[in-house]
Amino acid sequence: MDDREGVDVDQCAVRQCEIDGCGNLTRSTRKDLCEKHYYRHRRHGHPLTLVNRKPDVKYRAAHARVASDRGPASAQRCIDCSGSAEQWSYTHTDPNVRYSPGGQPYSLSSEHYAPRCIGCHITYDKSTARLQPGGWNTQ
Repeated sequence: MDDREGVDVDQCAVRQCEIDGCGNLTRSTRKDLCEKHYYRHRRHGHPLTLVNRKPDVKYRAAHARVASDRGPASAQRCIDCSGSAEQWSYTHTDPNVRYSPGGQPYSLSSEHYAPRCIGCHITYDKSTARLQPGGWNTQ
């Protein structure tokens, strides 16, 4: 026990979420749940409960869905440089790709996103835009 702050140092140890296959780090000293599963438990009474969703959503809602399903990107490492990730990046692997009104590709499935830092996300998007017929708007 640290007398200055009244916090047991062992309780603050970084642990992985107790949900099988999750892999995110815990954010609480009271529960062995990552932020995503903690808030699901808090809202719905169980960490694996998902709410009913619209089957078809737009670009921003699709990205928000990824954060809801997989937790914040900031809890992950960038898959390109291993630095701290900041955003979820579409991997261009969904055969059912959708396009925003500005031409940006996105997916309705959270599994087609990867955590990236901002720099790697921009670099990745620019390299994949060149592969698209006519490119796409990255604004």
